[in-house]
Amino acid sequence: MTADRHDPGLELVAISDTVLFGLVRAADGVRVTSEPLVARDSESAGHAESDAVSIPVLLTPARCDPHALADDKQGTLFVVEVLLDGVPGSITIVANSATRAALYDAYTRACGL
Repeated sequence: MTADRHDPGLELVAISDTVLFGLVRAADGVRVTSEPLVARDSESAGHAESDAVSIPVLLTPARCDPHALADDKQGTLFVVEVLLDGVPGSITIVANSATRAALYDAYTRACGL
């Protein structure tokens, strides 16, 4: 997916960490606050235009504090920088209830809570 003047479209640029989850750069395991997203062109990936695309993201607890988890309101809201028809912006990906439960479970296990 690319966006330029001649080929309007959506480009996923980067994802940011949250108050509960930090990002880990896959190449070297370093913790980062933002990670570029590499989205392949749907044709080259063997997908039709309307098919969903998965982009793996490595997460780690931002901090292991039981109060952070108990009081969480934004820890599973992921902000993604985008270009839409060449114009920068951002969208917030809201985890559905099943994904949120799985993220909370992973957080709890990783922190030994």
